[in-house]
Amino acid sequence: MRLILFAILFVLFLNKTKAQINLVPNYSFEDTISCDGLSGIETFVTFWYGRSNYFRSCREPYYGNPISAFGFQQSKTGLAHCGIYTYGKSIYPIRYHIQLKLTETLQLGKRYKTNFYVCASDSMHAKSNSIGVYFSPDSFNVSNSINNLLPYTPQVQNNPNNDLSDTANWTLVSGSFIANGTERYLTIGNFLPDSLSNVIPLDSVCSQPNGFNCAVFFYIDDVSVVLDDDSGIEESLLANNIKIFPNPSLDVLRIEMQTNFNGSIQIRDALGKEIYNANLQNNISNFTIDTKDFESGLYFISFRNERGEVNKKFVKQ
Repeated sequence: MRLILFAILFVLFLNKTKAQINLVPNYSFEDTISCDGLSGIETFVTFWYGRSNYFRSCREPYYGNPISAFGFQQSKTGLAHCGIYTYGKSIYPIRYHIQLKLTETLQLGKRYKTNFYVCASDSMHAKSNSIGVYFSPDSFNVSNSINNLLPYTPQVQNNPNNDLSDTANWTLVSGSFIANGTERYLTIGNFLPDSLSNVIPLDSVCSQPNGFNCAVFFYIDDVSVVLDDDSGIEESLLANNIKIFPNPSLDVLRIEMQTNFNGSIQIRDALGKEIYNANLQNNISNFTIDTKDFESGLYFISFRNERGEVNKKFVKQ
């Protein structure tokens, strides 16, 4: 009996331990290859690549840690961190991205939680809360910085209400999603166009023609992707049960479900403001939402019931 009990506890321990394994190698950018050069992050650290600045004491004076040309900031963990531009005043979108190959492919129908920490540079003259994580089966070019608005929708997007303007303390960006079983690469950056990035000038610099440093720059540290739990399968079934169309929407958004739905529906704009809220308790499977008075832009629609929560996106033309 004791052996059986021990075996059960051991299996539970293994499952819990596996759920906490971080699939991001070199998650805090400590494994340094070199301190010299001005090229991509793959020159300086293992596993990561892309357009990024790398901050460590050996890179003084411009990219030192904690003092650099971008201001003062100590790493959240260890002796190093990286940094990316998510916006810059220009006729072209200015975006930096970092990318990494996970230690294993994500499992179909499982929920994964993604965390990373950011701190805004104190030498910039604008702020924004727009940053996200995109998971893909394959790698793609992330070395460009100018006119580099990537045509992908991140599975994890910072909540617009999560303020990322703190220039002294590290702020957590967190989210979870259900994997489709093909994701092996992680890319961090701003995937929204300038018009939807909620960029707010901090002073008069952004009104000047040149607008030098009218930009948003985030230090990044402590990136993690862990298996959250096994409940993702049920939520995945719920997600596949819901279809929204047309997308983009002009005047009407149609919602179609394979089975009747009892629960709540909420629509938020790109800034997190609630635009629509309804509570359906009549076993409805098909209905429409009038969107003709919605302003053009990106919207997030949430479906909640006793089986879980599903979040989808649509664009109003």
